[in-house]
Formats: sequence, structure tokens, C-alpha cells
Amino acid sequence: MSEPGDLGPRAASFEDEWVDDLMPSGFDWVAVVREHPMISLSVAALGGFLIGRWHGREIVDAASDLATAQISKSVDRLLEGV
Repeated sequence: MSEPGDLGPRAASFEDEWVDDLMPSGFDWVAVVREHPMISLSVAALGGFLIGRWHGREIVDAASDLATAQISKSVDRLLEGV
């Protein structure tokens, strides 16, 4: 039986595998996050803030390039049908 808030089984995401590679073998980081959600969220927020502070311009540039490419691709698809 699943617990409240449990999303059920899911495929391992890229992030799960990446974090698993960083942690020592046998360390269950998912259990730590579930047991200490506020501390985990705080650490993630601090990490995001620091990454944004040091690499914010590059992140915004990459996001802008991605958005421009996706919009261009969508417009091309729309114009093909005209």
C-alpha cells in the first residue's frame, strides 16, 4: 500500500542517477530527503542561489537560446501548413 503523498513507482530520472553517482554507495539520499524535507529544501535553495549568483548570466543566455529555438521550431511547423 502506498503512503500519502507517494507518487508510486517511477523510472529513475537523470537527476536521480546523477545524485546516486555523487553519493557513496549504500547512501539512500531519497530516504534522507523524505525524513528531512525542510533541511533538504533549504540546502537545495541555497545551492540554486549560489549557482545563480555565480553563473546567472550563462543560465539566462542558455534559457533564452533554448526558448528562441523552440519558438522558431513551432513557427516553422505552423507556417508549413499555410
